[in-house]
Amino acid sequence: MDFASIKRLLVFLGSRKVTLLSLVIILLLLTAYVGLPLTVREHLPFNSKNKPSHPDDVRSRRGRFDDQPTTKLDPKFDDQHDQTASDTDTYSSSSDAWLQSEETGNAAVADDEHDEFMTQQAEIQRQRKRTLRETCNRYNITSRIKHDHYFVDDKYDLVYCYIPKVASTNWKLVFQKLAGVVGEHDNVSQFKINRDLKKELVKLTDTHQMESSLTFMFARNPFSRILSVYRNKLEPNTTFERAHGWQEDLGRRIIKTYRDKDERHEKYDLTFSEFVHYISDRSNKGKPGWQNIHWNEYYKWCSPCDVKYDVIGKLETLHDDAKYIFKLAKIRDIEFEDPSGSSPTFSYQNDTLNRYFEDVPMGSIYDLYDRYKFDFELFGYDLPKSAEAKLNAG
Repeated sequence: MDFASIKRLLVFLGSRKVTLLSLVIILLLLTAYVGLPLTVREHLPFNSKNKPSHPDDVRSRRGRFDDQPTTKLDPKFDDQHDQTASDTDTYSSSSDAWLQSEETGNAAVADDEHDEFMTQQAEIQRQRKRTLRETCNRYNITSRIKHDHYFVDDKYDLVYCYIPKVASTNWKLVFQKLAGVVGEHDNVSQFKINRDLKKELVKLTDTHQMESSLTFMFARNPFSRILSVYRNKLEPNTTFERAHGWQEDLGRRIIKTYRDKDERHEKYDLTFSEFVHYISDRSNKGKPGWQNIHWNEYYKWCSPCDVKYDVIGKLETLHDDAKYIFKLAKIRDIEFEDPSGSSPTFSYQNDTLNRYFEDVPMGSIYDLYDRYKFDFELFGYDLPKSAEAKLNAG
């Protein structure tokens, strides 16, 4: 019996009143204790090695970060970032650490799950992150982190950067369900999700929350997002019930910008080409409608080169990516679903994309691609065939 064991036993005895008879019994027990196997001794109540882990420890509870390096915050602010807002930070890691996270973190998750689906998704994530990291390094891209672009769920340790027109309503509904604001079987309108109930969601307050959370964002082909905005809010025959305000404000302004008086009609008739021309023409920078949350660049909105996301989702693989996130976070009590009253435009479909971009002049396509070049390369997207053909012909 070693000295440490005797000391622990004496502390144990010292906490109790001991009579002479008890002392004799204790001495007998002590003799028996010396003869016990080590594995049995370690489970006695006064042995410090038998302390349970804290049940609220995020890392031990989820077991997803054991193989990942701790990410350090790097306050790399300088004048070129115009770092004046109080709700911004920079959260970054070296490319080597990021690569190690890709190779070990997601692989460990897949191994733990013993699930072919998880293994496939982990490989997809490694490829997406590699493409993103290489593009970040090639162009030295960086941007400010804006806290109000992130939703947080403390129960499942989730941090999500939402991008409008990239399944953001679906994910707001998920966070509202997790927060108990919406019931699993409640029929909630798209308008209520994005306006009334959005106020109930928790925003990111400190970038350090990302270190122990599952962080994710979603992207889509930048040109399909632009088409989705047009078809949903600005196209003359849209079914979106609140499109009138968009058309009378921004739509009419665009028509006035590019048409002579005798070419303006009383009936609203903005074309897709005119919309593309307006948001790609850099002479309009600073004018109303040039910047808008529905078509701002991804790299400026979610800072993918400054935040080490655990999952990079895509609209084109929305349900597989959502399933992957649900499994990683161990979300089992709700389902991922489309909100009621949604107005899908199917702008991600290749035939729809090609049909609309056929009528866009080559110069406007070039300018539009130039504006969203980083987004295309960061997330591995190609131009629609009709747009690519025009650029190649030029």
